[in-house]
Amino acid sequence: MLKYILADKNGIPVEINTDSGEDTGLVVATRDHKSYTTKTVFFTNPTYGREMAQNGKYGGVPLLTHDGTDTVAWTFSEPVGTKWTADSTDRFYADAKSLKCDNPNISDIMQVINNVGPGNNIDMTGNYVALTMWINVDKDWQAGDSVSVYAHVDGGPVGNKVYLEDYFDFDNYDIWQWIDIPLIDMGIGSSIIDAFRFETEAREGG
Repeated sequence: MLKYILADKNGIPVEINTDSGEDTGLVVATRDHKSYTTKTVFFTNPTYGREMAQNGKYGGVPLLTHDGTDTVAWTFSEPVGTKWTADSTDRFYADAKSLKCDNPNISDIMQVINNVGPGNNIDMTGNYVALTMWINVDKDWQAGDSVSVYAHVDGGPVGNKVYLEDYFDFDNYDIWQWIDIPLIDMGIGSSIIDAFRFETEAREGG
């Protein structure tokens, strides 16, 4: 409400009121309060039921696929592209070397293929449960970047693709992060394979 106080020539106050006749304010409404009834439910797992406290450590002996050639392991190759290095010394988690990918193009592929046993083809059924690795990314990995991982056998794909960015914090730069991909995610929990491939699916960064 706006008001002006004036005085005439005789000093008598004169009030001019220019308001609309309504006070300003917030119009509110009410409704009946909602009431809820609490209920206890259990999280369940198809394998372990409601027993959530499970030992997440894998048993058995891991099968080494590649560690930057520090150890004799699976054979490195690039079916498409030339942006991978098999024995980079720039960054390494243990020993002195690691696999490195630098500024790949879309559809570039890196492969590690088994040639050290047990046997050329490996039956995953009941023998292995996950593909695990350490990864270290720099600032060039952007939100629009995508790298897929999938298995091969005898030159053909097995199972389905999964995407690395779904398994680690890709904008947490310059630190080593553990990646654990269950084989059931890749559709190879009961398959025979002889290789893993990493393919650049999309690019936003460098």
